[in-house]
Amino acid sequence: MGPNDEQLLSIKLGYNPTNLFRVHHGVGSDQ
Repeated sequence: MGPNDEQLLSIKLGYNPTNLFRVHHGVGSDQ
């Protein structure tokens, strides 16, 4: 995505650790 990928992914995992709210083209979708 861009230069802030790691930071955005860590924020997402803080709010959604089990990946319940998944978006196909969102942050962390390639994992």
